Amino acid sequence: MTDPHFHPRFSAISRTYHYKIINQPWPSPIWRHYAYQVPESLNVADMQEASHYLLGSHDFAAFGKPTQGESTVRHVMLADWFVDEQQQLKFVITANAFLYRMVRRIVSTLIQVGLGKMPIEDIDTILKARNLQGSTPPAPACGLYLVKVSYCDEI
Repeated sequence: MTDPHFHPRFSAISRTYHYKIINQPWPSPIWRHYAYQVPESLNVADMQEASHYLLGSHDFAAFGKPTQGESTVRHVMLADWFVDEQQQLKFVITANAFLYRMVRRIVSTLIQVGLGKMPIEDIDTILKARNLQGSTPPAPACGLYLVKVSYCDEI
């Protein structure tokens, strides 16, 4: 039986998102609505290193907007890049909560690192600036997937 005070959003202790990227010069007609295509070659090692700045508790105001004036501090437990079975890049991020467009802004900023247009250390600078003007516009929604929501009973 469910606790009468259970709320699917507010009772969650963590959420995990995946963001898929096709990193090839030619378009994929099959994946065009399900993954973001980046035709230029990406340095995934730099993107991985830059994503480590996201781990822990930080004020993520530079990467998203809160709903109804709430705090912009979030705790990121996992931020990693993988190559999946379709040879697509997959960014996996788990946090206690997310701001509006936070994952998509993080991904687009990490793509700039992967393209060599932004130094790895700029992720730390952007986080500390706590200003939306520091990050890049959000990546397209087509690559974003909510894959898991964890609740206290699952631990």
